[in-house]
Amino acid sequence: MVHSEIHPQTSRRHPHQLTGDHGLLGLGNYLPDRWVSRLVVLVFILLAYGPILNVPFLFDDHEVIERNENLKHWSWQDVRDDFHPTAQSPWGQFYYRPLQMLSHRLDVTLYGLHPWGHHLTNLLLHILASWLVIEIGAVLGLSEMACLLSGTFFGVHPIIIAEQLMVCGRPELLSMVFSLAAVLLFSRKTRSAALLGGLSFFAALLSKESALSVPFFVGLVYWIRGDLKNLWPKIWALAGVLGLYAAVRLQAVGVAHLPLTPLQIPIFLIVLFPRVLLCSLRLLVFPWPLYLYRFLPDPSIFLGITILIAVIVVWQRWLRSKTLWTFGLLWFIAGWIPKITMMISGRFMPDSWAYPSLPGLIWPLASELMSFSHDSAAQVRVKKMISVGLLILWTSSTRLNTALRNTDQKNYEWSLQYTRSVPIYVNLGLIYLRAGHPDEAMSYFKPALDAYPDDPTIQAAYNAALKALQTKPNPSEVQ
Repeated sequence: MVHSEIHPQTSRRHPHQLTGDHGLLGLGNYLPDRWVSRLVVLVFILLAYGPILNVPFLFDDHEVIERNENLKHWSWQDVRDDFHPTAQSPWGQFYYRPLQMLSHRLDVTLYGLHPWGHHLTNLLLHILASWLVIEIGAVLGLSEMACLLSGTFFGVHPIIIAEQLMVCGRPELLSMVFSLAAVLLFSRKTRSAALLGGLSFFAALLSKESALSVPFFVGLVYWIRGDLKNLWPKIWALAGVLGLYAAVRLQAVGVAHLPLTPLQIPIFLIVLFPRVLLCSLRLLVFPWPLYLYRFLPDPSIFLGITILIAVIVVWQRWLRSKTLWTFGLLWFIAGWIPKITMMISGRFMPDSWAYPSLPGLIWPLASELMSFSHDSAAQVRVKKMISVGLLILWTSSTRLNTALRNTDQKNYEWSLQYTRSVPIYVNLGLIYLRAGHPDEAMSYFKPALDAYPDDPTIQAAYNAALKALQTKPNPSEVQ
């Protein structure tokens, strides 16, 4: 296998660029124009994610969008509440994602409460992210066909399906677009690009905390290009933006108090984090099944230490070389760093959290599959088959997930095949209770109440189902 080597003085085109009549489908260099690549990626994304536009509001959408009267107005106080959330805000005061609420407000103005328009915004954000994957691929020196394949792989991959099905999963999409734009802008050396990169980084942070990976991503780009001396000005700019964000967040919501002890983070990094990365990698390669509320894998100190030792050994033998696979692995790990505290405190790892890490797998894979200069005809055919196979696998998985999870009831029932999340039990019970089936509702409220006997919300739902069951007419009496 040829490992793609990145050299400081290489041009934009990858050293193993396409030659002759090669390419994903034998197209070779017939797709040299960047706008044609974007159009191809757009078509594939619509093929994979198009059915999303027919999905109604799901899960938290009902509370955050449908029943949120504040989104229907543009008063100064309403907009201020987006940036200074109160305890009555849909997300409460724990999360700070003002650009998400601002975007929902804009959607309500444009589309009312018609779900297709809100889903369209999420879909457009994913398209923008896929185009930015193409642009950063060019910065890394990938060939035009490798850039096209990377954007297409990223675009059809189902790892972000939950955030497309559920409109209020938008923060991950918003943050990804602004984060990739920041990485692209900071990779340039002009002051205007640095200024715009700083603004984009700030917008990414105001969208979701996932953007805390951006400094790592920028550092990796400069590292693989062998240009670390020009990284320092970017570090100061990134640090300044982080300081501004910390001040704004502190003033708006105060300090988040997570129930963590000093030893929990190092123990997590040794015992659980390696297994999280393996689980994430498996899902990115073979994304099945995907569902709500994936819990952390079972802890295993033996497996965790074994993986850490293996990484150290591999580092000594391979990772010191500046290959695209090295870059991708480090990007993949960096994408998970902002989620560590939430994983420790919440004991779960939603599938969509792997979204920022996905390009780390996509770029080296696309580069390898589109590098034919040292391959035999048989090897070229195998690479084309793998490329087409992955496109079919990921596109089919995206469409199948949409079909299996396109209503609240279907989404919850699908997830309960793989998880025992209490919120899913409660929400599914409420669906049956509102549909006039208190007996089915009780079967879901009971395990939730067993898990949290003192929770007033679950207790109230259980009592409501019990009352409805007691007052429900007996079929024999009706006859």
